[in-house]
Amino acid sequence: MRPLPLALTILPLVANAYKGDMTHYTPGLGSCGYYTDPSKNEPVVALSREIMANGPNPNNNPKCGTKINIYNERTKKTHQATIVDTCQACQRQDIDVNEKLFYAVAPNGDGRVHGIAWGGSAVGGFAGMEEDEENRMVEQGDVVELVEQTLRGSMRFREKETFMQGCGKVVSKIREMNLRFWGY
Repeated sequence: MRPLPLALTILPLVANAYKGDMTHYTPGLGSCGYYTDPSKNEPVVALSREIMANGPNPNNNPKCGTKINIYNERTKKTHQATIVDTCQACQRQDIDVNEKLFYAVAPNGDGRVHGIAWGGSAVGGFAGMEEDEENRMVEQGDVVELVEQTLRGSMRFREKETFMQGCGKVVSKIREMNLRFWGY
């Protein structure tokens, strides 16, 4: 079987992240019908009215309870949050998170941070990688395998560690170029 070019296999994953402002709020009873105890500091998020697209009963929204990844390009860190609410004041690609998550994503934030990438399976887009270490290793392993298949026969690497570092640089560069291409 002929391997797909690396760009064709990775680009769809990194091209579709939403990008907007991130603010914080004190959660409680959200539009999904879940009560979030603010003292527990669970990582939760409210999405814009446009993206939530609540029907007559927002408690039945299939986006409720699903996860998104939130990625800060400046810190190069990804955090995960559960969708529990609708942000009435948010623009289409903005998100509103609880305060603890806000400062985890943007330690130097002042209440509003611009240019935060995010996405998830229920809303589309992709941002960063899962925080779960096991999932991260699987995803990186898949990328390494794709790179190996793509380069097999045309280049030989003497050291696996050098190859792994090269793979990381390739993926980072593709993500950077792709986000810029899509206007993020």
